[in-house]
Amino acid sequence: MAADPPLIVKSASLKPSPTRRQGLQERRLLTFKNSPYQNLVLIEMEDGAEVELHRVETSESMFVLQGAFEVIFPNESQTLEAGDLCYFPPKTSHGLRCTGGPGQFLIVFAPSRYAMEAGE
Repeated sequence: MAADPPLIVKSASLKPSPTRRQGLQERRLLTFKNSPYQNLVLIEMEDGAEVELHRVETSESMFVLQGAFEVIFPNESQTLEAGDLCYFPPKTSHGLRCTGGPGQFLIVFAPSRYAMEAGE
């Protein structure tokens, strides 16, 4: 079985897309259409923008590129700044607030949405 060829994505060529959350835009760098293993999204948030407390089924890794963020868990919160990483194991509840914006971070979802839908 032949290996899949490498995929190169130039983020500057992708227009930021608004999301359902005010003050938050995304560039989907690696989607479930490209990879059954992980999804990679570049997120840009305005100062004060928030993501409500929610629970995810996959694991998530968040790497801060710019700004500062308060990561909110049910019983505590932590501040992340440029160069910091937060790993959320599957079924973790968390929220997020941009406290030093504009902010930017990469988020990796693994396995990808495709793998989750396929039951892998």
